[in-house]
Amino acid sequence: MIKISTDNEVLFFKAYQIICFEAKTKTTIIHFLNGKTSEINESIESIEKQIKSNDFIQINQSHLINVNHITGIPSHNPDFIELNKTLLLPISNEQRKIIIQLISAHLKT
Repeated sequence: MIKISTDNEVLFFKAYQIICFEAKTKTTIIHFLNGKTSEINESIESIEKQIKSNDFIQINQSHLINVNHITGIPSHNPDFIELNKTLLLPISNEQRKIIIQLISAHLKT
């Protein structure tokens, strides 16, 4: 279970239901497994600090992803990561090596 506190409320989510968090100007969009989204008034930095799960990693400034939903890194375009065969998100150059190591370690567990 993931707990996220905002200025107005405390929200609880099952981790497996969240594909990723996407930062917007002053809010964050949560992308769910069922295809729905929810926008909350909380920064992605704040969410990252609140999440107590090794299942989430930040792949660039705008995206915090659930590694359980990674379906691949396209060989023709290794600058992106595929989530749930529906989302294709960019990986930052600085994070690429770390992300691949984390994914490899996560897949072994």
